[in-house]
Amino acid sequence: MPSIIIYTLNEGLRFGRGIDYNIYAKDFVYNTGNQYFENGDLGFRYIGMLLQSLGMPFQAFVLLMSFILILSVLIFIRNFKECAPFALPLFLLLFYTATENLMRWFLGFSFVLIGFSFIVQENKPIKNYIYFTLFSLLSFFFHFAIVIIPIIYIVLIRFKRPLLKPVVSISLFVLIALSFQTSIMLSLKEYLNVFSMLSDKSTFYIDNAEQWLTGGASGLVFSAFPELYKTLLYIMEIILGYKLCKHLDNKYIILYNIFLIGFVILPVANQIELALRYQYLIFIYQFIILAYIIDYYLVSKRLQLNNISYALVIIVFLYYSQRQIRMWAFEEPEYRHLYVWNSEGNDYLDLWSTYYKDMENK
Repeated sequence: MPSIIIYTLNEGLRFGRGIDYNIYAKDFVYNTGNQYFENGDLGFRYIGMLLQSLGMPFQAFVLLMSFILILSVLIFIRNFKECAPFALPLFLLLFYTATENLMRWFLGFSFVLIGFSFIVQENKPIKNYIYFTLFSLLSFFFHFAIVIIPIIYIVLIRFKRPLLKPVVSISLFVLIALSFQTSIMLSLKEYLNVFSMLSDKSTFYIDNAEQWLTGGASGLVFSAFPELYKTLLYIMEIILGYKLCKHLDNKYIILYNIFLIGFVILPVANQIELALRYQYLIFIYQFIILAYIIDYYLVSKRLQLNNISYALVIIVFLYYSQRQIRMWAFEEPEYRHLYVWNSEGNDYLDLWSTYYKDMENK
């Protein structure tokens, strides 16, 4: 309960938190051409309209989204009580930036995560699949593009063993990083019209398909390889996480396989913003994998490492942690650390003088 309150208040009272916040806030106040609150996805639209009719500010919606996300994470973590003390802090460490910016994306995913908590369990009565289906359907009302994720989960829960050995998954990761060209994605352009049947909002992505499929809305070009300290952490998780599959039950193996797919496709997602949004929801179980690694190898030491490996794991994890925290606390511009009491009466930030300006300068 304290975790829910602290997270909801901290994130829910943040002002101008990420690009999406400011787009939604502007539309909420002025009903701009984006029309997220006029003809967008039903759940998002009607909650917004309800808050508007009650005379409540957009910040009330931000509070609600923050509450639903942290609640869904805690519901999911209940399936992994062994590593629960480490899981929540690691979720924040690993995915704080993504969840802060992609508000509606993770709002929709919150319902998938709650539903997934029913079918990741060892003994799954048929009603659990019904719950998963209902929560997955509910997620579509907040972001139609989430539809792909529950399908991926349903396919992958059928595998009872790790899909790939570490040497194979790491080799694929390197091979894809060295060979993938974003221009390949243009071959998918003609198939995007299928999404227009799901939601009118898909026309934004379809009309700008070339940009979304070969880079992103920002127009920036990124490396296929993550930063070295991140790559080292991911490889460590792949190797040590694989060894844990022999000691943990099937629900862990399910998450390892999903995380494994996210790792292999990371070089593609790193270069394409639209793919990165999906990769987040596959890679996200990294926080559970890492929680078990910390528990089994570093804390309880139920599995032994030699002294050099033990030291390397600690160094990689601590370096990653301090690098992320230092970036959030000291390297980001001041406008990324605002709360509602810093808004100076504004409803949102001017993106062209903040986020977009920084992108242009990169």
